[in-house]
Amino acid sequence: MWDEFKTAYNEIEEVILGKRRKDVKEWVSENTMKTIEERKEMKRKMNCTKSTRIASKLTEEYQKFDREMKRKCRRDKREYINGMIREAEEAARKGEQETLYRIMW
Repeated sequence: MWDEFKTAYNEIEEVILGKRRKDVKEWVSENTMKTIEERKEMKRKMNCTKSTRIASKLTEEYQKFDREMKRKCRRDKREYINGMIREAEEAARKGEQETLYRIMW
C-alpha cells in the first residue's frame, strides 16, 4: 500500500512541479549538452552489458565521447570568460561602474 501511495504521490508531484533538473552552467552550449547526454547514454550501455568484448568496445567509444565532451566544455568556458572580459573592458572604457561591478561579482 505504501509503495502505491508513494508512486502516485511522486507522479502527481512530477506533473505539478515538473521534473527537477540540475542547474546547468550558463557557459555550457547546447551542442556540448547534447554531447554530455550522448556520453551518459554510452556510460549506461557500458554498465548494462554483460559481454566483456562488447564492454571493451563500448569503453573505447565512451573514452572518445569523454575526451570530446571535456574539449567542448573547455572551449565553451574559455569563450564565455573571454566574452565577459571584453564586456568588462568596454564598460571600464565607457566608465560604467555599475556594469563593471555586475560583471565582476
